[in-house]
Amino acid sequence: MHHRVRVLMNRDGTLSLVQSTWWAVADEVDVDPDAVIIRGRMDAPGVSMLAARLVGETHLLEADRVEFDPAAQQFEVRVPFGPAISTDGQAASSGTRAYSATTDAVTGSNPPQGIVQPTMQHWFGLRLSVLLQDKRSERWVRVATGLQHQLPAERVAPRHGLTIARTPRAAALRIRFRG
Repeated sequence: MHHRVRVLMNRDGTLSLVQSTWWAVADEVDVDPDAVIIRGRMDAPGVSMLAARLVGETHLLEADRVEFDPAAQQFEVRVPFGPAISTDGQAASSGTRAYSATTDAVTGSNPPQGIVQPTMQHWFGLRLSVLLQDKRSERWVRVATGLQHQLPAERVAPRHGLTIARTPRAAALRIRFRG
């Protein structure tokens, strides 16, 4: 089994080699009337569990469907819009999967105490969690080279529009909702 190796510089200037045990990149971001759909490639040998969520500064949106085909090394994540997204963060109707990140929903250790609508004021990033060899590991999903050439991009659904971009340094996927 071969893993990607990268050079990492510590604060004191010491260089070290670090192996990545798994990676994921987004190749396509689309919308349907009810959700954001993200498709991409992922190499995660021996993964036993996969979860996904869009994480913002103050809110997160849980994926309701995460599919991974290890043979093809492809994944698909579907994150529902939930109730109408507002900028004021008012409480959402019951049944939404949008949680305030101030609860323990980010770590997954406790169920969220309050349900809040996601915001249109901040960007969201796609966060994947895997269980490899009985250890939980998380990564921000990066943007594949082919998708980077199309960014920034706009997508429109009946209820919401999306602005899709990447972070400047890490090339991680960023999504912003529009009304």
